[in-house]
Amino acid sequence: MDTAHRGVGTPDQLRKIRNDLSQSSDPALLYAKVENGYVFVRVIYDDGTIQKNMDRLYGSKIVAVESALLPAT
Repeated sequence: MDTAHRGVGTPDQLRKIRNDLSQSSDPALLYAKVENGYVFVRVIYDDGTIQKNMDRLYGSKIVAVESALLPAT
């Protein structure tokens, strides 16, 4: 586990966020897991909009959005 890049969420806070996201009806959300002080959220595609929304809702360094698809080059 990379403690140098640890998120700032508390265990209770992270579990609540993960549970909230897991109950979401958003079809773009693939899964959410708690690890290393973050909730990692895997989505089909994020152009940065989902991450900005998560930061606005929960604060920075708490939710890390990972995109399954990358832009074509």
